Amino acid sequence: MTPVSIRLVTRNYDMLGPLVAGDVVPAGMELTLDREAAIATFPENAALQAGEMSFSGYLRRLAAGDDTIVGLPIFLMRGYRQRCFFTRRASGLSSLEDLAGKRIGTNGWPDTGNTWSRLALLDAGVSLDSISWWVGTIDGATDERFGHRTSLAGLPEHVRPVPAGQSLVEMLLADRLDALMIPWPPRGFYEPGSPIVRLVSDYRTVEQQYGRRVGYCPGHHLLGVKADLLQRHPAVARNLFDVFDASRRQAEARRLNLADTSPWVLADLEETATLLGADWQAHGVAPNRAMIGALVETMRTQGIVERAIDVDDVFADFERLMG
Repeated sequence: MTPVSIRLVTRNYDMLGPLVAGDVVPAGMELTLDREAAIATFPENAALQAGEMSFSGYLRRLAAGDDTIVGLPIFLMRGYRQRCFFTRRASGLSSLEDLAGKRIGTNGWPDTGNTWSRLALLDAGVSLDSISWWVGTIDGATDERFGHRTSLAGLPEHVRPVPAGQSLVEMLLADRLDALMIPWPPRGFYEPGSPIVRLVSDYRTVEQQYGRRVGYCPGHHLLGVKADLLQRHPAVARNLFDVFDASRRQAEARRLNLADTSPWVLADLEETATLLGADWQAHGVAPNRAMIGALVETMRTQGIVERAIDVDDVFADFERLMG
């Protein structure tokens, strides 16, 4: 049988190393990984049959009745968000609790990561309604570096766009914002004497406490597949899941032996396994049910989707294809 040709866009995650290197081989597919195109182009790009996409974006499509994309519970990107708040060095702010009633700038309202960040604020007892919210570009260069598209369309009434020609960083340094809630540090953050610092200096401890309490690491991006491809080739859903999961498992096994990212990355890996379990990055619905449910619920309560989504419906098409 002729293999199904699939062009798929994704970032360079270490869990995909074995797949890229050819150490795991997809069954029934001729798979081309495009790691140059912006992942945001996937749903509308006719040349792409599958790709990494925002988990929130997928859920918004699902809530709107859009069935053109089938989500696979392959969670390519995860991360805690307590590290994603920044402030001026001399602001006097040092915790999420300090942000109640403050002015916060962010680079996208419905984005998955920023949705998780607002959930972290809620978890810290901060009312989202008490905050003066602004949305705009981080600093231009940082946005371009990561290919993020800032959209000002459809902002809630209480969220204001940054004035034309200004960036979030400029507003922060001019004391027109108290903090930034953004996925990556702004340009110059790591330079000595940077005027911008993380709000939560010991974010590792705060995130570990949060992770211990909720029992998961938040998922940000998943793998989506064009529904028309799966209508013609339903076996692709299982084949993609199997090869991505095999690549992940092989990469995780290698980490313990090739832990050379930093002198103490092995200690980090061992500590994370103790905290969250050795298979904390597992794909699939069952091991991620609590995390999926938390995102679905907070998207509803934050008003990002108008109707509630049943957890069992999020990956119903995928599970049907898996038989």
